[in-house]
Amino acid sequence: MRDIQKVLAALTSPVRREILGLIWDRELSAGEIAAAFPVTKPTISQHLAVLREAGLAESTAVGTSRRYRARRDALRGLRAALGSAGRWTNADHDPASPERTSADVRTTPVVLASADVDTSQRE
Repeated sequence: MRDIQKVLAALTSPVRREILGLIWDRELSAGEIAAAFPVTKPTISQHLAVLREAGLAESTAVGTSRRYRARRDALRGLRAALGSAGRWTNADHDPASPERTSADVRTTPVVLASADVDTSQRE
């Protein structure tokens, strides 16, 4: 159960999910990954460490650098641990789900007006 907690915690970060997307089908160096984000290289290194610790990414030493690739099997293991897909209902398919209700947003046009009114006590 602890491994599942690490995986879920790692996936809470949008940056880490984006990193996984980058390295899903290919191997990239930390510098190549960092170039895709508006954050510092040390920040990317921290994200990569979390992904490795959770078992979602692996690294290979190539000369003086490291190359990273996603471990797809880790996500397959997560799905198996959570149970069959039939136990989870996608919000798109259940009109009564709270997620669907909160995602159904409508905007209403609003007109804002202001007026300056002279309130001096002159006679």
